[in-house]
Amino acid sequence: MDISVSIPKVKKVSVVKWSPPSQNWVNLNMNDSLGNHGPAGAGGVIRDAGGQMCAAYFVFLGQGSNNFAELSGSMEGVRRCYHLGFYQVDIKTDSQILVNWIKRG
Repeated sequence: MDISVSIPKVKKVSVVKWSPPSQNWVNLNMNDSLGNHGPAGAGGVIRDAGGQMCAAYFVFLGQGSNNFAELSGSMEGVRRCYHLGFYQVDIKTDSQILVNWIKRG
């Protein structure tokens, strides 16, 4: 399974635009929400290179920290990609700590 993860560089003012993944890859756009240390949830959208939505999901994660929500939410998204037969996944996230964790293994 190939997984690429990145965090877009943010400027003061920016236009937000979806950019497709490489051919034969899917994008996993995800985000997590919580009251820090409190109830947490995660959701995401999986799209192919043509921009077609392949799946969307939301899960309640119970109680936890922001790092718990980020990691659990990404694991749920990757799990869903795998079960749908997508093995090349480009994760889009706003969490630098998640990017660091994944890149370090």
